[in-house]
Amino acid sequence: MNTNTVRLLPRSTPENQGISSQSIKRFIGSIQEKELELHSFMLVRHGHSVAEGWWKPYDAD
Repeated sequence: MNTNTVRLLPRSTPENQGISSQSIKRFIGSIQEKELELHSFMLVRHGHSVAEGWWKPYDAD
């Protein structure tokens, strides 16, 4: 991936964008509980990345 063509999103806390951190934790917990196999997760609100992560063996690249 050419990083020159990727628009980087500004980062923010979930609370600063009107989202509860606990809600995000519950969402991630339910994914794990249901044994869903995600590669990655990103939550964007108002143009800000408020949560992101990757499951092994995947990463940000």
